[in-house]
Amino acid sequence: MKTTRIFLFASPLLLLIPPIIPMTDNPGWIVFASFYSLIVRRFPWNLIMAGLCYTYAQQIGRDAFIWAGFSFFFPFATPLVLAFRSPKYGSTADAVQRITAGPAKAKAAQGPFSERFPLLVRYLQGKPEALFAEQKLRFDPVAVNYEFLLAVDPAAQISMIAEASNRHLTTWIDAAESGTQLFGAGFVESKDLEEVSKWLKASAVSGGKLQIMWRQPDGVVKSLEYYAP
Repeated sequence: MKTTRIFLFASPLLLLIPPIIPMTDNPGWIVFASFYSLIVRRFPWNLIMAGLCYTYAQQIGRDAFIWAGFSFFFPFATPLVLAFRSPKYGSTADAVQRITAGPAKAKAAQGPFSERFPLLVRYLQGKPEALFAEQKLRFDPVAVNYEFLLAVDPAAQISMIAEASNRHLTTWIDAAESGTQLFGAGFVESKDLEEVSKWLKASAVSGGKLQIMWRQPDGVVKSLEYYAP
């Protein structure tokens, strides 16, 4: 596909070949230079170019017959213009671009505290206002697109906090009556999501719930819940 696009883009350069050929007394070169521009406008070149335009237009989701037809009337302008056309959504070229591009780059959440930390705000509902103010002061400076909340064994708190710090995640321990809860938030790249989730699942206390909220690159918040075996 890239090769076809390069060929379409460079096709007008074929008109520049005669000027760069050194003129000599050779009759063959003189005849070739005289008729070159006519040759590349007629059979079989016009059919080859029409076929390339048809194929490429079809791959990017454009009207292949129209582009192939225009190539007969404008044999050099048509492929050049077509080479600059972007693929339509859902076309073969668009699908290939999405596959080769890999996961989209993660973005930090923007806006008020309640929108940036929906999991934390939900967890702090009904708790003292002083506690909310304390955690707002702690987490407000944090660039975040990933939050988690899970029940942890008190004996594993130190190792969990240390590992979270190595992953550049800010944490808070809430020693609630129902069990010790570890909340964490930070910025996690798309490529690291699965690995971070595996670490959290393995660290949760048996039977405890793990909650994760991740803001996708398009801004949509994805909420997940797991129960440790």
